[in-house]
Amino acid sequence: MNRKPMLSVLIPNYNDEKHIERAIDSIVAQDYPSIELVIVDDGSTDDSVRVAERRLVKPTTLQRPRKRGLSREVVELAYPFGSLDVDNPKTFALAEASLRERR
Repeated sequence: MNRKPMLSVLIPNYNDEKHIERAIDSIVAQDYPSIELVIVDDGSTDDSVRVAERRLVKPTTLQRPRKRGLSREVVELAYPFGSLDVDNPKTFALAEASLRERR
């Protein structure tokens, strides 16, 4: 059985208190087995950071500021995900399978 590569899902956040929880729920609902959720906050002044921290069972990463980049040595696959986005629970598995076919 092939190991699934780690998928780092990046959600930029700036005062998205009304939407961040729904975006996180969409990520949590994915059937892909290896997901790292990275919420990159850019100095929010609302309660979006608190909402995100409360929603995550164990927050993997909550970074500030947004300008910090990700190291290619650490990230196997990256998927940008907006705080207003909601995806089908099979989106990540289908995307990974498509990438695997192209290799």
